[in-house]
Amino acid sequence: MNNAAKKLIIALDDLNFADCCALVEKTRDFAATYKIGVSLFCAHGPTIVKELKSYGVDIFLDLKLHDIPMQVSKAVEQAIDLEPKFLTLHALGGYTMLKEAAHVACGSKTQLLAVSVLTSMDEEQWRILGFADSVKDGVERLIVMSYEAGVRAFVSSPHEAASLKKLFKNDCIAVCPGVRPADAQHDDQKRIMTPYQAINNGADFLVVGRPITKSADVVMSAGNINAEINKALNEARNQE
Repeated sequence: MNNAAKKLIIALDDLNFADCCALVEKTRDFAATYKIGVSLFCAHGPTIVKELKSYGVDIFLDLKLHDIPMQVSKAVEQAIDLEPKFLTLHALGGYTMLKEAAHVACGSKTQLLAVSVLTSMDEEQWRILGFADSVKDGVERLIVMSYEAGVRAFVSSPHEAASLKKLFKNDCIAVCPGVRPADAQHDDQKRIMTPYQAINNGADFLVVGRPITKSADVVMSAGNINAEINKALNEARNQE
C-alpha cells in the first residue's frame, strides 16, 4: 500500500451492508481506512465494524458523540473495544466531556477526533445558531478547547488545516472532509478543496464519500484521488 492510500478515508455512509463490503474489496488498494457514520452504525452496530476490519482495513467510527460526560465516557469505553482507528466526539459537548473521553481512550488503539463545525455549515447558518464570531474563529475556539482537554486530532475543513498545524506547531492530526475532485458535485459540502489542494494545505487524512461511492467506476475514482494525493506528497518531498 502506498503512502497516498494511507491518507485516504472512504466514507461508506450512503451504502448498505453488502455494498460496503463490495466497495472495500474493490478499493482497499487505494484507501487504508473506511468511515462508518452514525446511520450505518445504527443499522448494523458492531457487526459491520468487525466485518470490514476482516478485510484488513482500518475503521473511522464517525459517531460524533455529544452528551453528558458520563454517557460519552461510557460510549467511548464501549467503542474502543472495537479498535477503530478514529472515533469522533463533538467539541460542542464541552471541555469536561472531552477531557473525560480523552482519559478513557488514553493508551488504546483509537485516536479521538474532535469535530468543531460541520463542513455543511456556512457563515449564514453559523450565525443563525447565535454565534457572533465567524466560522473560522468558531472552529479555532472549539479546537483550542479540545486540545486543552487532551484531544490531539481534529476533523476540520481543509481550509482550516494549515492554521490548525500552525496553531499547535504540528502537534496535531487534521482529518478533512469537504474534499472533492475538481469535476465532482459539491453535494451538501460548503467549504471544499480538491485532494491535491487539501494535502498542500496541511491535511493529514482526507475523507471522500460520494465522488467514489456514487461513481460509475469506483476503482477508477478511488485511483484518481489516490493519484492526486500522491502528486501533492511527491511535490512536498521534492521541496524538502
